[in-house]
Amino acid sequence: MALPLQGRTVALAEGRQLEELAAMLEKEGARAVRCPMVSILDAPDQAAVSAWLGNLVAGRFNDVILMTGEALRRLLGTAEREGIRDPRPQAGACSEGSRLDADPDR
Repeated sequence: MALPLQGRTVALAEGRQLEELAAMLEKEGARAVRCPMVSILDAPDQAAVSAWLGNLVAGRFNDVILMTGEALRRLLGTAEREGIRDPRPQAGACSEGSRLDADPDR
């Protein structure tokens, strides 16, 4: 029985999860041609990131939108290295008005 993508060549211009995506396509019979396009690095100006995190912790933003999990990982890494943390206990953050909201229509 032929695989759904048998005989197809798929060009992958991807930075994140390139190997995982290629493996999924190859499992279906495709030939994956990899072209890694993006490097994930910390921002070159860490002082600006630290200042931004300080403003976040101080409650100076109404909403925060992060487009990728990698952005969150980088911010958390910077916060940990710089010792920046919310003075409220983590468990109490949601009860004090902080909210994780994944509704793009709001």
